[in-house]
Amino acid sequence: PGTETCLRIGGYVRYDIGLGDVGSFDGASSVDHEDGDEQDTWYKNARFTLKTWTGQETELGTLKTYTETRFNFGNRNTYGIPDDPATTATDETFSNPAGNKGVSLNFA
Repeated sequence: PGTETCLRIGGYVRYDIGLGDVGSFDGASSVDHEDGDEQDTWYKNARFTLKTWTGQETELGTLKTYTETRFNFGNRNTYGIPDDPATTATDETFSNPAGNKGVSLNFA
C-alpha cells in the first residue's frame, strides 16, 4: 500500500517428442515413466519456465529485479558397460528412463 511496484509474470511450457533410435549404440533404450514399457524409438523432454520481473522507483532511480526458474523432465541415460563386472546389472543399467532432469534458478 502506498507504493507503485510494477510486477510482470511470464513463462512458457515446451514439450519435445521425437522418434527414431535414441542415438546410443550401447544398448540403451527409452523406458516409459508410468508403466515401464520399453520405447526404444521414442524420446521426450518437457520444460516449464517461470519468469518474474519487478520495477519500483527509489530515490536513486528504478530498482529492477528479474528471476527465471526452469523445471525439466524427460529421458535420461543411465550408463553402463555390457559384460563389465564393475557394472551392477539392474533393469535400468542400460536403459533411458524418464525422470526429473533438474531445476535451475537464474538471476539477472
